[in-house]
Amino acid sequence: MKNKQLSITQALKVGWKTTTTHYKVFFWVVTAITLLTIVPEQLKVNSPYTSFWLRRAIDVVFGLVTVIVQMGLIVVTLQMIRGKKVHIKSLFSTHKPLVRYIVGSILYGLLVFGGLLLLVIPGIINLLRGQFFEYYVVDKHYGPVKALQASARLTQGVRLQLLWLNMLFMATFVPLFLLISTQFFLSQTTIGKVSFGAVVPFVAYAFNFIILPLTVSTYAYVYTWLLRQTKEEKLLAHL
Repeated sequence: MKNKQLSITQALKVGWKTTTTHYKVFFWVVTAITLLTIVPEQLKVNSPYTSFWLRRAIDVVFGLVTVIVQMGLIVVTLQMIRGKKVHIKSLFSTHKPLVRYIVGSILYGLLVFGGLLLLVIPGIINLLRGQFFEYYVVDKHYGPVKALQASARLTQGVRLQLLWLNMLFMATFVPLFLLISTQFFLSQTTIGKVSFGAVVPFVAYAFNFIILPLTVSTYAYVYTWLLRQTKEEKLLAHL
């Protein structure tokens, strides 16, 4: 298969344009994800007499809702990239692939973890090979194994570019990590509690409001672009 010329710059441009164009939708997306992270912890903290099993039930319920929102986010960003009407209700209504998505995530995690245990490099390769399995599960309604296989075929010829793109987005989390680390060390002092106590959550939310939409929009574009390239190659092969 001929190597596909994926432009990281173009992908980021499309991702940024999508983020700024649909900022109102992403505001509700980030807010929903933030609440799904904070609410269960607050429920457990403010209910000291809650039983162990009730706490686990809270984790499971909110965890499943979070997965549904993640799948819905894939649907919504693909609607944006493809120029279709965006249905915000898709964030909470994409529940049919839930089992396939969870099973696929487990298999994907095992492939990556197993590869990392071997020689690290196989783990990174497996990470890149299966990167778009969730898109196939949600967008094409594939089963977990078929989705992983399809993702492996889709990423042929562009894995190096995907590696650089992944590393770029990982690097964006360094400033937030440093800020949280600073808060942790300064939280032992009164000045640290006052100065960082309210600032860090606000900064984290603002950070997610930019990075999360940019990340998911960029990857949705890459997935759509690779699908288009694969279809064109198949058409040319039959000429």
